[in-house]
Amino acid sequence: NFDDVETTFWHAFQRRMSSRNSRNQPSFSFMRSAVNPGELLSEDAISTSAIEGETLERASVQSSLRKQFGLAHQAHVPPAEQGIAELAVDLYTTFADALEHTTLFRWHEMVMRGRRDIDSVGAYRRGNEPMQVVSGPSYGRVVHFEAPPSSRVPEEMDAFIR
Repeated sequence: NFDDVETTFWHAFQRRMSSRNSRNQPSFSFMRSAVNPGELLSEDAISTSAIEGETLERASVQSSLRKQFGLAHQAHVPPAEQGIAELAVDLYTTFADALEHTTLFRWHEMVMRGRRDIDSVGAYRRGNEPMQVVSGPSYGRVVHFEAPPSSRVPEEMDAFIR
């Protein structure tokens, strides 16, 4: 629960946002009365992870968010919660910046923090295996989507970023 540090968190959030170039930066004053920024960021982080089937501890995500804003936090937070909190703050503080390959790689490193089962962290996928979204049992898989071959990913991402 962020109620005990809501004011401190809000001031830290405002300082973080105002330290950025004010050009093209929206006003976040509407949020003060409408929503607690700590709850907003932690809910976004937890929901984003849930879409990918990963369940994160709310208290750990909130502690990591506190750490990102220089507030009191738990001494140990699992890597996944650290990474998603760092990503949430980075997204909300750099949203007006131009999207670049290095930004995507940095975000991927954050969201994959602590993972040892992924070959290419902070890079586009490699290899010849197709990347597919599938469902069903192993004897009757249904392929819902197949991504372009890994050799085409940099070209496709160039088009996306432009």
